[in-house]
Amino acid sequence: MSRYNRSAANAWADTNCPGGRGRAFGSCRGDRGVVVQERAGETVVLAAAFDVDVTTPRGHRDLTLVVRVVG
Repeated sequence: MSRYNRSAANAWADTNCPGGRGRAFGSCRGDRGVVVQERAGETVVLAAAFDVDVTTPRGHRDLTLVVRVVG
């Protein structure tokens, strides 16, 4: 089972998106587990964060993954 992780997406945006006046694009923001940024008047997806629960006969694991869009 998986679900979006809002706080992990916000943390990724805080760490990985440039800030300040010299940036070329709009500011990054987390939106319900997805990191988006305005570029040339369009919303671009930069990353998505998920909580994943994996259950096997050997046990159970909870993972948080942030998947970065490569483009």
